[in-house]
Amino acid sequence: MEAVEPVKITEIDTFISKGKNKHFVIKRLANSDMLLTEEKIRLMKSIGNQYIGKHYDIYFNWSDEKIYCTELAWKIFK
Repeated sequence: MEAVEPVKITEIDTFISKGKNKHFVIKRLANSDMLLTEEKIRLMKSIGNQYIGKHYDIYFNWSDEKIYCTELAWKIFK
């Protein structure tokens, strides 16, 4: 999922192809086994799905009407 215009699910190959020289980095969340329970993952997916189709917020306002990339990540992981 990425907050582009509009927020959408993007296939990993498509996401990678957008990077400069197709460069990307994968990082692991410390203590993910304790933090990301099956219930928490279901909740995060549900929250994320609520934003699919929302427009990208070029003004970086904190609202649910439009959303920008960091805001999307924060709202899903909070």
